[in-house]
Amino acid sequence: KDDKVISLNSITKENLYTCYNTFYHPSNMFLVVTGNINPEDVIKLVKDNMSKRKFDKSQKIKIKSYDEPNEVALKNEVKKMDVNIPKVGIGYKLNIDGINLPYKQIYNYLSLFFEIKFDSTSLLGEKLKDNKIINDDLYITFTAVDNFICPYILGETKNAKKLISAIQKEVLDLNVNKSDFERKVNATIASLIGASDNIYAINSKIMNNIIKYNKVITNDYDLIKNMNYNDFKKVIKHIDFSNYLTYIIKSK
Repeated sequence: KDDKVISLNSITKENLYTCYNTFYHPSNMFLVVTGNINPEDVIKLVKDNMSKRKFDKSQKIKIKSYDEPNEVALKNEVKKMDVNIPKVGIGYKLNIDGINLPYKQIYNYLSLFFEIKFDSTSLLGEKLKDNKIINDDLYITFTAVDNFICPYILGETKNAKKLISAIQKEVLDLNVNKSDFERKVNATIASLIGASDNIYAINSKIMNNIIKYNKVITNDYDLIKNMNYNDFKKVIKHIDFSNYLTYIIKSK
């Protein structure tokens, strides 16, 4: 029997109540409101709403320290599901210990590296489409936990082996020329400026900042504008890209 199924079957009603009452509590929440509004009106509205509700006394949340291993727990997995085109994912677990730069800068440099390699304007993406390995753009997403930054590259293909091989080869090619680096920095700045006029993007940015850094980052423009090609190369050279997992969802 699947370990996940066993784990789910062992959950009791009391477990769920304990989890809900501990974490879904006003003392463990924050509210972000963006747009052409009066902050005082919003605060009053929230206070009036909350004053009508009763909550149990908040529980003290204990965050356990965990010695996260460098290695991924699972190297390869294949599942069969109801999909028309097989899905492929490659996730990298990148330990950033030993890089003498602020965390946010390291994150930005690694994001830039993977976007240059795999976003919709990448040379590899065009090559994979020309060779009929993929029909649509690859998708990149990131997770950051403690001293690990984990990028994921996702795509649809009928030739999983070739796609995985192409992605792995591209990641190990650390050569990114200065003009491509500067082009992507400028594109990132343009996107940042565009997002600054979008209340939904601003709301999401603030929430993500609070969750990740416990504060709102207000100097995003300066951080990106001041990105340095030499620092970029040092970060990329330091990273061990051999620690990854592959996930394939095949048609039934």
